[in-house]
Amino acid sequence: MPPCQTNKQGFTLLLINISCFPAISSSTDGDDNDNTSTCSSPSAIYFSLESHLHYRSMLQMSLRCIQFSALLFLLVSAVSLPHRSSGDGSIEKEKTLAMIKPDGLFGSYTNAIKEIILDSGFSICKEMTIHLDEDTVKSFYAVHSSKSFFPSLVNYMTSGPVLIMVLEKVNAVADWRAMIGPTDARKAKVTHPNSIRAMCGLDSQTNCVHGSDSSESAAREISFFFKEASSGIVEGTHASEEEARFCASKEESHKNRASNTRESRF
Repeated sequence: MPPCQTNKQGFTLLLINISCFPAISSSTDGDDNDNTSTCSSPSAIYFSLESHLHYRSMLQMSLRCIQFSALLFLLVSAVSLPHRSSGDGSIEKEKTLAMIKPDGLFGSYTNAIKEIILDSGFSICKEMTIHLDEDTVKSFYAVHSSKSFFPSLVNYMTSGPVLIMVLEKVNAVADWRAMIGPTDARKAKVTHPNSIRAMCGLDSQTNCVHGSDSSESAAREISFFFKEASSGIVEGTHASEEEARFCASKEESHKNRASNTRESRF
């Protein structure tokens, strides 16, 4: 193969071809060097370009590895943070407050929502059906007292009974918030069509359900409606006998289905 013929089959062949030239650079006095091949300059340029592309490729690969490592770290951190462990090494469960608002009870969504809750792995630790008075609503939603919609919110929340539940599972707060969807049911119908608010709500106020937005809010809201005791959460208006029977029956059915699923795997 002539030394001036370019070959694109690999970096090694290029290196061999370039070494065949007697001189690559021009003379120092600016005169043309008759011994220098007329093809040396294009080959040197090709060699330089190929080297540049090679190292740029290596740099891009290194950057991709760094980005992948950073992404993996963030994903592992995001999954691991909510799952706090107790002293015995088991994953710690947390509680959150859930409420089915007046439009949810009027629309007969209670049983369907409870079924979704239990099928999603939650336990219902405590529940009560109560008709909130004006003072209770104002106290519970005090953070919104300066908002223009506050009077309308009070009227809405006192328009009928509500069902208040304490739910428990690992990552309960975030999981329940994900299930109910965005505050505005109109937005939920577009962005989260399978959420509870999308299926049962109407707008940002008449949105069927409530969920604590953080662990701190959950603790505060649970203590607002219930009192903690060594035996668990106590002192609240109990749900009706019909609702209690449904809840117990559905929870037992869920446990049996989960048990049958585990047995079928072995």
